[in-house]
Amino acid sequence: MRQTGFTWADVPAPWRRCLELAWESYREGSIPVGCVVTDPSGEVVAEGRNRAFGPPGAGLAGSAVAHAEMEALSQIPPGDYPGHTLWSSLEPCFMCSAAAVHSHVGNVEFAAAD
Repeated sequence: MRQTGFTWADVPAPWRRCLELAWESYREGSIPVGCVVTDPSGEVVAEGRNRAFGPPGAGLAGSAVAHAEMEALSQIPPGDYPGHTLWSSLEPCFMCSAAAVHSHVGNVEFAAAD
């Protein structure tokens, strides 16, 4: 087997955190989607994971709208964020795309098409 030299440490930090959150969702029995929002310097300022099929709890947990992006975007105060990026392990659905637009986040990146 050929070694590529690519390691987990080579994955950009926002993607690593998205995938860690997706794994947490999967382990809880929910849809494995993780999401973070970074500021213009690349620092994670908000994060969320899918909790639609997890146990009911605080916030949106256990509801049909408990998507990772909704959870992350709910942590950002109203304002304009043209330099911020929403990173999701899965292409945002229509609801989450609309929430990103409404939250004024300037960029959206996703790892896999839905």
